Amino acid sequence: MAANDKDVPNRRQTVRYVKSLWLTVCDEENRILGGGSALVDVSLIGFCFRSAASLKPGTTINFRMSLTGKGPITGLGTVRWSKPAEKNGEYLLGVEYVRLGLPYMQKLREYLQPRRG
Repeated sequence: MAANDKDVPNRRQTVRYVKSLWLTVCDEENRILGGGSALVDVSLIGFCFRSAASLKPGTTINFRMSLTGKGPITGLGTVRWSKPAEKNGEYLLGVEYVRLGLPYMQKLREYLQPRRG
């Protein structure tokens, strides 16, 4: 019997932010994933996205994410987990950043945690 989400311990190490951002994901051969990719949430160490394609954990991907008002960031990530979504035959995939340049990391931090005052 498969465990449901309530039985899986929360392994999150950072705050996840639900954002509607433009996202492009390419596989190891630099092919854009078919069926498109939709961002579910993003953090300072990775992101979750929904896709028609499933990728195995350990797969390296290239990504480009447009941060509203901040411009795009690009980087390299590793798929850490993949599971079927609850509908439409899609998959949810968790990605950890492997290479995200300092300027992009600063831009992401400013976007997710804007300074107030």
